[in-house]
Amino acid sequence: MKTRIEAISKSKIISFENKKLEDIFILDGNIKPDNKISEEIKKYISDDFYEGILCIQTPKITDTELVNELGHLSENENVRIYILVGEYTKELDALVGRVLIRYGIEVKGTLILKNPTSSMPSVLFSLNSESNIENCLKKEVDVKNVVIELFRHFCYNFWEIAEKEILEKNKHLKVINKPLDVYHNPNEYNGRDFILSTLFQYKEQTTRGEMAGKVILNNNFNILNVDKREIPLPNQKFEKLLNKEDFYMFTPELKDDGFSSEIEYTWVNEPYILPINAKRHSLYDKWEKKESEIKDKIETLFNRAKKINELDKLKDIQEFKNLKFSSEKKLPEYVKKINNVHNEISLIENKKKKQELEIMLSAYEEEKRKNQEELKELKNEENNLKKKELVDRQQELENTQNEFKKEIINLLNNTNKPPLLDEIKLDLMPSVGQLYEFQNKNFLAISYWEEYEEGLKESSRLDAKLCRIINHEQ
Repeated sequence: MKTRIEAISKSKIISFENKKLEDIFILDGNIKPDNKISEEIKKYISDDFYEGILCIQTPKITDTELVNELGHLSENENVRIYILVGEYTKELDALVGRVLIRYGIEVKGTLILKNPTSSMPSVLFSLNSESNIENCLKKEVDVKNVVIELFRHFCYNFWEIAEKEILEKNKHLKVINKPLDVYHNPNEYNGRDFILSTLFQYKEQTTRGEMAGKVILNNNFNILNVDKREIPLPNQKFEKLLNKEDFYMFTPELKDDGFSSEIEYTWVNEPYILPINAKRHSLYDKWEKKESEIKDKIETLFNRAKKINELDKLKDIQEFKNLKFSSEKKLPEYVKKINNVHNEISLIENKKKKQELEIMLSAYEEEKRKNQEELKELKNEENNLKKKELVDRQQELENTQNEFKKEIINLLNNTNKPPLLDEIKLDLMPSVGQLYEFQNKNFLAISYWEEYEEGLKESSRLDAKLCRIINHEQ
């Protein structure tokens, strides 16, 4: 059974267990996924306050409900609120004059400190801002020394690093005076992110195998799941039709994602297919016309052989009638054979014609002799009308004989007839597949791997590109 040329699904598993991981933070059991961080923040800040201080550090704030809640806490609950954002947004206009707002600092993640200097401080940390609710992770901390470290870090950023502040609506000012000095070393962790280093366990170097099943962070706040992972790759398409072995064995570049302990790569190898708008090649129409011409000439040759009762020649011509010339690899040889039979039949026809003419010449000669004798007998008689008829007949016979003699001479001189078939200069049709053309290029489309080697030869002969047919029903 033939094997169809089809797209095939492939996969490969590669283990990266021994690959190194460097500068990572391990997310402990207290950290949870949350895709509604805005709701979580609003819930967190709405809980009872003791000392009444709320510090928020986040990339930006766009949630109007959160802004309204912050305004309510500031005015009705006597909560002192400090907001530090990387980007000032129009939603914050509603809080101007009610809370302290500074901005113009690179901020990663969201840090909220509640009652940081009280006896019951707490921290809510999220890897995302409140406006980015996809794949969010949050962590709540109430360990006092941790909260104090993060509060000092917040104060340092707010009072010493922030570049701009807004105290009145539409009046954005550059920070010039610092009302207080904060004694804080932001590089305490040798360049690592201070918040991550404070909240999470740090590993300078480990292996992926050791971290398998754990969720980690790198210093860029990227969440990485060190586990088995499947990576679907794009379908692999080719500029030509590969042979079966190369097609089945082809593997694209399998890139390491940099953190997974094991990756299963999946992809599909797609064979090079015929262009969708390709049309049936014009060679088919040319051959249909040529085949019809050849068949007509062979039929005429068959009738000539039948007429002269040449049985051996009839057998040869019958073989020619059954040929498909458009794909006959011995086409020049068969054209020569047909022309030879044509010449042989022509010679036999000439011979028979010569014999017929010679018989008629003899008959006319005999008639002339008899007429001559009759003329002698009428010599002394007064029958001029009869004499005239005989003389005219003699002249007619003489003229006809002369025509016959000329025809015999022509038959003897014309022993080589023009060929029945001229040289056929059309390319043979492909022995496998179907021939198409598109944008002045030829394409040979096949369906089965068993046709590949022959298709390769034929595509070279026809100056065509080998491909798989668009669908196997064509």
